Amino acid sequence: MLPTISLDASWRRSSAPRAGGGAGSRTWAWSPVGDLPPSLFSFPSDPDLARLPGQWALVSRAGGQVRLAVDPMRSRVLLFAFHNGRWVVADSPDALRALVPWRLDRAGAAQLRHLGFSLGARTLVEGVRSVQAAHTVVLRDDGSWDQRPYMRYRHGPDLVEDPDEFAGIFGGALRRCVSRLVAAAGRSQLVVPLSGGLDSRLLATALVEAGAPRLAAFSYGVPGCGEEAVARGVADSLGIPFTAVHLDPDRMAERWRRADGFRRATWGATSLPHVQDWYALGELRCRRLIDDGAVIVPGHTIVGNAHDCAALARRPSPAQAARLITLYHGSLQGAPGALRRDPDMALALRETARDAGVGAGASEAALQSWVEWFNLRERQAKYINMSMRTYEYFGYGWAAPMLDADMWRAWLRGGPGLTRDRGWYAGFVDALYSSVSASPPRGYYSAPGNDHGIPPGMKRAALRLMGATGADRALARARSVRAQLRHPMGFEAFSRQVPQPLLALRYMTGATALGTWARLFTDNRWGGPGRIVPEGEGA
Repeated sequence: MLPTISLDASWRRSSAPRAGGGAGSRTWAWSPVGDLPPSLFSFPSDPDLARLPGQWALVSRAGGQVRLAVDPMRSRVLLFAFHNGRWVVADSPDALRALVPWRLDRAGAAQLRHLGFSLGARTLVEGVRSVQAAHTVVLRDDGSWDQRPYMRYRHGPDLVEDPDEFAGIFGGALRRCVSRLVAAAGRSQLVVPLSGGLDSRLLATALVEAGAPRLAAFSYGVPGCGEEAVARGVADSLGIPFTAVHLDPDRMAERWRRADGFRRATWGATSLPHVQDWYALGELRCRRLIDDGAVIVPGHTIVGNAHDCAALARRPSPAQAARLITLYHGSLQGAPGALRRDPDMALALRETARDAGVGAGASEAALQSWVEWFNLRERQAKYINMSMRTYEYFGYGWAAPMLDADMWRAWLRGGPGLTRDRGWYAGFVDALYSSVSASPPRGYYSAPGNDHGIPPGMKRAALRLMGATGADRALARARSVRAQLRHPMGFEAFSRQVPQPLLALRYMTGATALGTWARLFTDNRWGGPGRIVPEGEGA
């Protein structure tokens, strides 16, 4: 039977059946901005897929098979299931819900509670799978299917350790990707969510350097949040019109109770909806502060996806590195070991280790590649990058030039000394910003501390004493609890259904705000009354 393919109107379909593919052959291609290259409609080979610029997704039906592919950042959700003797493919859970049984996948729900997303190809709907970042999937008429990565994520083999040489490689890729975006966007307004950090500053600087004709920037936070002042200063120095959106947690909480439509449109059957930009974008849309057809350009980047850098520099064994990855990602409920025996976690670790070239006695570069690739394939692709659904929900276009394949290739040229942390990158950002803005480097926003006016020498002595007694960990936990209960971005608005004393207790025992949201969401209690996640046996 011919498969059922349900894609929204933003997809473009080939104008004629594929040559040699039979009467029912057809290809659908998607990209968030600009024209699609004609080569997409011939379903390129794996090496060609790995080199495709921009953001994209593909669906092809030919010769008794359906082939699916998404770009390395998983720009588009593609879901598939075999039901009643035919394949069903859709780009949203709502489209799929009318076509297959709607039953809860309990393993996927448990993973989302601990991670914020489900692992591998699993979703929260029984029998439904999703295409993973940088993968192709082949669906056959007999109900069998397989998947494979079309690229490998590996630092090397010819690693660059010279900072100036790497700046040329990285800067060249950045300029090519940003220039492509500026050309594709034409006269559309490009809007940068500008924080007080490195990534959005670099992106805004690169867009100005590339001569983007219509730029704007915005920032958001509760009144008095220091990040707004930093972002405004950067925008002013670059000559970019700037808007600040002030967040009111009470209004956010009230609006959140009526946001079932947003949650339904942005979870993708795999992920906790990404809420950070939601209220600010709603304000921008309601108050017409940016163009209706604006293209949002966030600072999402290939940089900074490693963690536990000091441990990696000591060349841990693969088993030790796997534990680092599991503990880092699986901590939302304060129980980071909960997924240690999960077979999907074990499979995801094996697959990403293979893709990164990790074996016995792995090099620091291979271990770093593994840590980064697991983060990129799982958390970044399924949670962080799902923030793009927010832009689409409000009717805006979007682009992510710093996650273009060209940027991936450039980053993987860098040796561990330049890429294991953000030290080299911060210097690169400062140098480019100073050159383009003709002003000295500016400071970055960081959450306020509690120095209490203590002289530096006394403070260092106190910190040494606290480290020796374990009091530093207790203080860090107390600060984390306070930040989650009263956040500069008003995030406490999304936890109002849980009494604050209970929240404080959960946070003191290691759970996080994201963990609270994940529990509420999988129980269909996060915000309004909508039954978004399948419940029990479903229908």
